[in-house]
Amino acid sequence: MIAGIAALAGAITTASAGHSFHSYWLALVLLGLGWNFLFVGGTVLLSTSYRPEERFRAQAVNDSFVFAVQALAALSAGAALKAIGWHGLVLVPIPVLALMLGLLFLTRNPRASGPSPTSSSVTTSGQNDPEWASRAPGSPTGPPHTTPLLSQTRVEAPPAPGQPCLP
Repeated sequence: MIAGIAALAGAITTASAGHSFHSYWLALVLLGLGWNFLFVGGTVLLSTSYRPEERFRAQAVNDSFVFAVQALAALSAGAALKAIGWHGLVLVPIPVLALMLGLLFLTRNPRASGPSPTSSSVTTSGQNDPEWASRAPGSPTGPPHTTPLLSQTRVEAPPAPGQPCLP
């Protein structure tokens, strides 16, 4: 997500530097990269913040909100450009990026730098307290669920023809 914020900051800097074709082109490329890094990173964070049965609904609500705001922004871009000008429009995202960067560093847990390649599962609730993690999964006070790492998921061959499919 830091790469997305950096790309958007580069897009703002490039767009405010000049009105040439090259600066406009580079600003759009950086804007696209920043949007994609942040959108994908945010989607992953959102999907790991909910229980499996809530994940798809949360994703649908989030996507609906994001694309509704995007449509509103596209429809109001002409009026905003007339009201505050090019440089004003380019500077609008700076407070939002500063807030995102601040929240990213404030909510970062230095003990949880990510799962190690040898760990057997990743707790998707974001809790790193050993006492909390030792409680029963699914209990109101314990971890809601764990997801096995993809590299440690066992894949079995399909049964031979005529054999029953039993777990």
